[in-house]
Amino acid sequence: MPFKLSKKETNEDYEEGENVVYIPIDKTPRSAVGTIEEVLTGETPVQSATSRTGEVTIHASEDEPRYVIRNLKTGKSTAYKRYNIMGEASQDEVETGHSDFSLDQDTSPHAEGPHHGVPIQ
Repeated sequence: MPFKLSKKETNEDYEEGENVVYIPIDKTPRSAVGTIEEVLTGETPVQSATSRTGEVTIHASEDEPRYVIRNLKTGKSTAYKRYNIMGEASQDEVETGHSDFSLDQDTSPHAEGPHHGVPIQ
């Protein structure tokens, strides 16, 4: 079941260099702030950050791009689907590397947060 769009999320496309608030893949109902490093629109092989996984293919298309987001606090990059992005980050969120956005029953049909991300090196 796909992650339901929240009231704060948009269907807009994002570009490289934009700072966004997003829901990370660690299954906690909290948000993170990061910078979009790359927008993937085709099948892309990458080296996974998880040693057990090795190389993985990120499945993306023009209609369903994946956004490689570098977390402002950890410096780690992960490829996310659009529905993990809650919107553009404010200047305050960028400066602190923190957002107060969190999931609740109205914004998520899951008991846990979305987990459709690929950690990459």
